[in-house]
Amino acid sequence: LWLASGLLAGVRHAFEPDHMAAVSALVAREPNSRLALRLGLAWGAGHSLVLLAVFGFVSLGLSFLPDSMEGWPDRIVGGVLILLGAVVIHDVLSGRWHVHMHDHDDGHAHAHLHNHAVSEIHEHDHGRAILSLGRSLAMGMLHGLAGSGLLMALAWSAAPSALHRWMTICLYGAGAMGAMAAMTYASIHGFFSHDLREVNSRKSFKSLDTKSSRFGGASLHRAQAAVFQQPARRRTRPGSV
Repeated sequence: LWLASGLLAGVRHAFEPDHMAAVSALVAREPNSRLALRLGLAWGAGHSLVLLAVFGFVSLGLSFLPDSMEGWPDRIVGGVLILLGAVVIHDVLSGRWHVHMHDHDDGHAHAHLHNHAVSEIHEHDHGRAILSLGRSLAMGMLHGLAGSGLLMALAWSAAPSALHRWMTICLYGAGAMGAMAAMTYASIHGFFSHDLREVNSRKSFKSLDTKSSRFGGASLHRAQAAVFQQPARRRTRPGSV
C-alpha cells in the first residue's frame, strides 16, 4: 500500500496546476516532441533529486532549510511562473507563432504551428538543448522545495521501515517523472498535430501563458501570506508564553 501510494501520488503531483503551467510554458518554446519528452523528464529528475535530499536530511534529524528561508522557494517559483508566462505571451503578440497549411496527395490538409524564434536556430543545436534541459531541471528543483511534495516526504518518514520509506519516495519521483514526460509529449502532439487555425492557436497560447502568470501571482501571494502569518502562529503555541 505504501509503495502504490507513492507511485500514484507522484503521478498526481505532476499534474498540479503550477507544475503544468511552468513546464507548458517551457515546452511552448520547444516545438520538438523528443526535446519536449526530455524536458518533462528533466523536470521530474530535478523534483525527485530535491525530495530525496530533503528526505535524507529528515531521516538524519536535520533541517534542510533554515527558518529564515521559509516561504522563499514559493516566492521564487511564483516569480519564475510570471516571467515564463510573460515571455510566451510576448512571442504570441509579436507574431512569432505562425500557422502554415500543408496539403497531402490524398487531399487531406493540416495546420503546422511553429515559433519563428525557435525555427531560426538549427534543430541540432545541442548547446541550446542542454540549456533548455537545465532550465527544466532547475524548475523541477524549485518545485521540489516549494510544493506539496515536500509535505509528502515528511509524511512518509512514518512509513513502516527505512526500506519502505526510501522505496516509496523513489517511486513517487518515478511517478512524477513519467507523468510529466507524458504530459509534455502529449502537449506537443496536441498543439502541433491537429488542424488548427491561426486565430484559435494564438488564443490557446495566450490563454495558456496568462494562466502561467496567474499561477505565479497566486504562488507569490500564498508565500507572502505564509511568511506574515508565521509570527502569529508561533505566539499562540502552548508553553510559548
